[in-house]
Amino acid sequence: MNTGPDLHPPLLLIGSLPGDAARAVMAQWGGALGPRLLALPDGETGYRRMWMEFLCFQVFEPNPAIETRSRPPPVDPEDPDDWRQPGDDWISLGYERGTWRFRVRPDAGAIDLGELGYAREAVASYRAFEALRSEGRIAPNLRFQVSIPLHDSSLRWYMERRRDVERLWRPYSEAVAREVDAMLAAIPVEDLLIQWDACAETLGLDPAGAGHWPWQPEGDRRERFSRSVAELSASVPEPAMLGLHLCYGSFVEQHLVEPADLETCVALANAAVRGAGRRLDYVHMPVPKGRADDAFFAPLRRLEAGGTKLYLGLVHGDSREANLARVAAAKRHAGAFGVAAECGFGRAPQEKMPALIARHREVADALPRRP
Repeated sequence: MNTGPDLHPPLLLIGSLPGDAARAVMAQWGGALGPRLLALPDGETGYRRMWMEFLCFQVFEPNPAIETRSRPPPVDPEDPDDWRQPGDDWISLGYERGTWRFRVRPDAGAIDLGELGYAREAVASYRAFEALRSEGRIAPNLRFQVSIPLHDSSLRWYMERRRDVERLWRPYSEAVAREVDAMLAAIPVEDLLIQWDACAETLGLDPAGAGHWPWQPEGDRRERFSRSVAELSASVPEPAMLGLHLCYGSFVEQHLVEPADLETCVALANAAVRGAGRRLDYVHMPVPKGRADDAFFAPLRRLEAGGTKLYLGLVHGDSREANLARVAAAKRHAGAFGVAAECGFGRAPQEKMPALIARHREVADALPRRP
């Protein structure tokens, strides 16, 4: 059992990792990277491979308060309800295949989103996590990591109208709180790390990303983000660790928008640290492969992290020298930091993973050791 927070491990895994089964994914990554890791996710395998799209067919479509306006073709043409495990051909089509669109019905009363599914999957994967730990195949001090999207990342992609997202905002808060409670009923609090994923929130604040939606939220988007972080974080008790992944998307190993610099991420990180209402243990920011220049990292000088650890997503599959060049550029503008990939890579080919694991290990081992 984990004995408490340790913010010194240099490596963070974002959440999504390629593989068919959680145990195999955790054994591969946890076994190879060992005590360098802060925590170990289960890879978000199976029907969770497309991040939170499973909420469409598992939560939104069956809900009597929500009307389905459009839906993509099923994975298996012979089974109209087959949404469970998209394959590589399905992924390569992107959203050209169509996507889900929903509206809240005009006659909807009180809305209950029911079970989201995060706790069910986490509890099953945690049993495999415990077994691997008891077998000595993963480091004893690893936390078990569960990643959950913030409000706009879960709702805004698929709801046709602004008022639909606002109507579902509180039901989503309530549903996430139930998911966290269900996890804590089965997972010791000192073993758990919850990570909030903020993709729509990051893209929505960056002027280059706002055009992904036909409508924009009312009011100050930074305040909206802070409210989302605060409402969901209230469900996570202090002994559990809490992190934040700021994201520019990663559909086919590529950002939806390449950030010009870290200005948007720093603004959101400062807002989250101030507004979470509890300890925020870390924040993760993505770094594109081609950026080892001062202009990209300069906004880090305005980061007001306090005791929150910074993880920079600068580990890529290019050369060791290129990875270390990004580390060197970041050091000119930031204090101590850990490293990670820029996003999850559960949709990347499995054959790329041994080299990427090696890059994670090399970059982590090149960082200064803790005192």
